[in-house]
Amino acid sequence: MDTSELLRYIGGGIACLNLCWFGIRIFIRRVPPQSPSSWVMWIALDVILVFATEKAGKPFWLPLGFAVGATVVSLFLFIRGRWQWSKRDSFCALCAALAAAVWVTQPGVYGVVAGVLAMYAASMPIAIDLVRAPIREMRTMFAVTALGSFISLVGSDGTLAGFLFPTTSVIFNSLMAGIVSRRV
Repeated sequence: MDTSELLRYIGGGIACLNLCWFGIRIFIRRVPPQSPSSWVMWIALDVILVFATEKAGKPFWLPLGFAVGATVVSLFLFIRGRWQWSKRDSFCALCAALAAAVWVTQPGVYGVVAGVLAMYAASMPIAIDLVRAPIREMRTMFAVTALGSFISLVGSDGTLAGFLFPTTSVIFNSLMAGIVSRRV
């Protein structure tokens, strides 16, 4: 195993363990529950990303870590939170589904970019909620997720398919860590 492959394993492992720990913190009531809508959409998109990445012959450890972690978080949000699905969530899910359809049907750059757009569409419900009412207890989860993504990025193969997802994950999670850290 070479260093770049090891870094991708480590990045995916950090993402998975971090999200599972975050889910446990929701379960033991250390983090207030939020709407699970983005988390549920992320599960579906991460599973697609795992298979698409594997099919392209690229390392799939980061999306696999995200898929497992998002599943754990969603499970504990359903146990401790409340299910709510708004028109905004439906609009974001529709945008994510359309982008995901382009992603799985188009090869190359168009598919990779559409996959990232699908992830951002799925992220909008939680991002909007956290801009309106930051949950400071989520700061560490976002920061450590950004770290895991950065480690995977360092180990990427330099291709668009190999670096775009970790790069956008670093950006999104760093931005969200800053948003939830601010005082309101």
